[in-house]
Amino acid sequence: MGHASDAELAGRAARGDDEAFAELVRRYQNAVYEMACRMLRDRDAGFDAAQEVFLKAHGALGRYDPSRKFSTWILAISRNHCLDQLRKPFGRLAALDDDSQAAADPAPGPGQSVEDAEASRIIEEAVGLLPDIYREAVNLYHFQELTYSEAAEVQDVPIGTFMARLHRARRMLRDRLRPLLGVDDGDAPPRREDRRAPGTL
Repeated sequence: MGHASDAELAGRAARGDDEAFAELVRRYQNAVYEMACRMLRDRDAGFDAAQEVFLKAHGALGRYDPSRKFSTWILAISRNHCLDQLRKPFGRLAALDDDSQAAADPAPGPGQSVEDAEASRIIEEAVGLLPDIYREAVNLYHFQELTYSEAAEVQDVPIGTFMARLHRARRMLRDRLRPLLGVDDGDAPPRREDRRAPGTL
């Protein structure tokens, strides 16, 4: 796999090959991380951003043009993501939607806790219906609150493979939950921050 071109790996990853995506992460994680650090002027924020960039890239692989250099494509995604973060002081991606973020209600009204409990029940049921490997990815990251690196170690896979699984799980949950929760395309529950360990994605 190490001898495959970026375009070949991207095509395979778009068709569901998680190992091909993991190789792309290995090739470009340093470049994406360094760009994010320079733009955000903070290494912890850069680490967070780099992980989210690869999740966004995984979701956009079907739109990647193989005639274009992959390095240029992934760095453009990185730049745009960092610009978005700079425009949103508290910007974080949504837990179940990689492309949107909901604003938290600072003053929940009466009955909000009941609604939240019902939403939590629906989400837990939806997670329980995921295929085993994707359900485990969601549980490790969102419920046990492991970092990407820790969760990948638990599953004994490269971090890129785990990120691909988590993205697919989020997409399946998003598609299942939106009609149940009455969530529009621009709305989704806010996700927690990743607890990061500096050094590797």
